[in-house]
Amino acid sequence: MSGQPVDVEPSDFSQHRFLTNLLEDKALGELVTLLLTKEPGQQIPSERELAETLSISRTALRDRISRLVSLGILQRREREGTFLTGIQPDSISDTLILSLMSSQLTIDSLISVRYALERHAGMAACDTRDAQALDDLANAVQRMRDSDDGRELFEADNAFHHALFRASGQSGLIFFSQMLHSSAARHREIHCTRT
Repeated sequence: MSGQPVDVEPSDFSQHRFLTNLLEDKALGELVTLLLTKEPGQQIPSERELAETLSISRTALRDRISRLVSLGILQRREREGTFLTGIQPDSISDTLILSLMSSQLTIDSLISVRYALERHAGMAACDTRDAQALDDLANAVQRMRDSDDGRELFEADNAFHHALFRASGQSGLIFFSQMLHSSAARHREIHCTRT
């Protein structure tokens, strides 16, 4: 699941505009709205141009850009400029982990969230017409039945869950499942290196 782009249905711009209005920081919301007109990989306008367009100081703009860089939405390239990368579930797993820590929760506290997402994905997958996702589900189950190797079982289990969320056809479920998967995988890596 990790590292794969999320298949998202194109949505209308007015819905995005509504969401940016929910941000407490008006300047950040306006910057994000402007960025929504760009495609991932495109360079954004210069700081001078953006500051004029948004009617904010360059210092205030740099602060907002730095926040988006830290979230993985923008990328600064030396001597080239700043580029829109878009956001992928993997890039916000750090934010999720930090949020858990600040709320004094553990990564294990997300297990019930994962179960709820899986239950909903399973119900949505019952109506799927995605033959490939159904084949992938069946293949993953067969791999689990045929193996007693721990690594193979783990990989087959991951393949099953990836196919389940894809079969749901719901981009929100896919996105959040990938974010949780990425955070859990990083937790396992750290835990394994310490033991």
